[in-house]
Amino acid sequence: MTYKILAYLAIIAIGYFLKSLKFLDETEGRAFSKIVINITLPAVIIQAVTSVKLTLPLFSLTAFGILSTLTLMIAGFLIFRRSNTSRGTKGTLILTFNGLNLGLFAYPFAQLLWGGRGLAYMSIFDMGNGLMIYTVGYAIAILFSADAFSTKEVIKKVSTFPPLLAIFAAIILNLSLSHMPDLLSEFLGIFSGANAFLSLLTIGIFLNFERLRVEFRNMAKAISLKYILGAALGVTFYFVLRIFEPSNPLMANVVLLSALMPAPLLTLLYSIDKKLDPELAGGTVTMTVIISSIFLLIFGGSI
Repeated sequence: MTYKILAYLAIIAIGYFLKSLKFLDETEGRAFSKIVINITLPAVIIQAVTSVKLTLPLFSLTAFGILSTLTLMIAGFLIFRRSNTSRGTKGTLILTFNGLNLGLFAYPFAQLLWGGRGLAYMSIFDMGNGLMIYTVGYAIAILFSADAFSTKEVIKKVSTFPPLLAIFAAIILNLSLSHMPDLLSEFLGIFSGANAFLSLLTIGIFLNFERLRVEFRNMAKAISLKYILGAALGVTFYFVLRIFEPSNPLMANVVLLSALMPAPLLTLLYSIDKKLDPELAGGTVTMTVIISSIFLLIFGGSI
């Protein structure tokens, strides 16, 4: 587990140093972010959702995913909507609360800790988390962009957003096929295999320590509140599941750990796409990856 975390952080560092050496710049970073949003992330979503058998009782995990992410988003919006910063910076600070990074960051550790069953539970929780990130989160990014806000335009962009379409496609495939065709599975695997590397490299490219120094106070406030709220939600849902599903403690453990995961990469990708504050977003995502890595090490050592 430690080596996996160090590998993730190393890729972020590689992106940062390649930018420092001028081998890469933010133009390439924006191109990478478009590839992730439109190609590799949808492939990851389809693979994750089609890898588990969806049953009605397990959709309670999806409901907890929706409630967790929506609560974080509402809290972030109420806390930072009137902050004394630029519109773009304000939007990025709110997007710090834009859900939980499970597909890129937490899935490998869930499989390592609990095997396929734990990964299945986390991916079902992530369906609710992702649904909010790809709809409400994207709408927030549009709201704080320089573009004129139009409800019709927001609905159009959200409804055609590739990761959201991937969730719906994955659910249809899951319910209509007994197993994924080998050809389709191999095809998706090629794209999904590139997702982690491109995503982490993009974080490194947009990492700007000078920008973080200027916005340190706001960033520290956003990250601290995200984890306090996440911990409160995780503990609450943990005890709810232990009461109503006493014979299945794994579900409660998965929800508790999921609530302590980093800000999603889409905090950065939305900030790039909508010209908010990508340098701040890169730093925020990196810091939450480091903090959540510590939680993973503690959690992994306790079970």
